[in-house]
Amino acid sequence: GKGIDLSQEALGVATENQEKLQLDKEVELSIGSFSEWKSWKPLGGVGFDIIVCNPPYSSLHEKRRLSMTSKLYEPSLALYADTSDPLRAYRQLASTILEIEELESQIKSTIFKDEVYFIIEIGAGQLESVLKIFQQVVNLGTWKYHTVKEDHNNFQRALILRRLV
Repeated sequence: GKGIDLSQEALGVATENQEKLQLDKEVELSIGSFSEWKSWKPLGGVGFDIIVCNPPYSSLHEKRRLSMTSKLYEPSLALYADTSDPLRAYRQLASTILEIEELESQIKSTIFKDEVYFIIEIGAGQLESVLKIFQQVVNLGTWKYHTVKEDHNNFQRALILRRLV
């Protein structure tokens, strides 16, 4: 597997977990972004079958409402979205999927396996907006909306897309 994060702090925690679980040979960690997919080298040369994404989705205005746990354990980079376009990270994710699919339609690449689950964390009340952003991906025909999962507070928290070629 491969773990990619923009936050060095988050990668530090991931490295600790990797060592505790003795996954040094199975998981490669690096700083980066999903949009930098062209530099990815899937471990063992096989494509990815599960991608979990936790883009920032809270605005600075919502800072007061966030749980103390989130504020203590999550770096600000992971929590707060661009105030000028709070859904920018989702637009970038959808654009990146479209870019990968374009390449895969031209040549057989190893970025995605034929069956892929893409799990995207979303903020409370953002489902409809995020669905609209990913509609262009679903229109490709190989991707479908799979399900939406709720968190322990019954907020719609994760959108799951499924690709099957």
